[in-house]
Amino acid sequence: MSKYKIIERKANPMNKQDQTVKYYAKPVSERALSTAQFAKNASVGMAITPKEMEAAIEQFSQYAMQMLLMGRSVEIPNIGTLRLSFKSDGAESPEKFNARTMINSPRILFRPKPDIRSTIMNSITYENAGVRAGGKDYPSIKAYTDAMGGGGSSSQGGNTGGGGNQGGGTSGSGDDNGGF
Repeated sequence: MSKYKIIERKANPMNKQDQTVKYYAKPVSERALSTAQFAKNASVGMAITPKEMEAAIEQFSQYAMQMLLMGRSVEIPNIGTLRLSFKSDGAESPEKFNARTMINSPRILFRPKPDIRSTIMNSITYENAGVRAGGKDYPSIKAYTDAMGGGGSSSQGGNTGGGGNQGGGTSGSGDDNGGF
């Protein structure tokens, strides 16, 4: 289940006069597993020990870094592809282009395989992990409503749902969802 927190933000941050506030969903990520725990979980039911799996993951990581630094894409079989990307300032002519000063913002992008992406997009469900409003965190929509003096029954509809962009509402949230 993918957790989200409802965040209070200005509806139009570019317009200083407009003080309208809207509430957007922001993903809440759980702490990643350690490599050892990941290897232990991934090796269940296999003819490979967790230590061997951990060594293979470490070897793959080193290899992937080398390939990316050489400018090559790295395909992770049945999962997706990693590749480097960057931005660049323009030059008046090819002779005036200076890679050292004009290439910037390097990042690593991941493109999942279509079947992985569709499985996740069609199976994802959402769980509310609270509200952040007025600079304060509330553990639930009900706690927020109670603190605001609403006290009545608070519908938490939209907290769970499967597939696509349901339960989201992240457009305009300002989160960068591209790359790592």
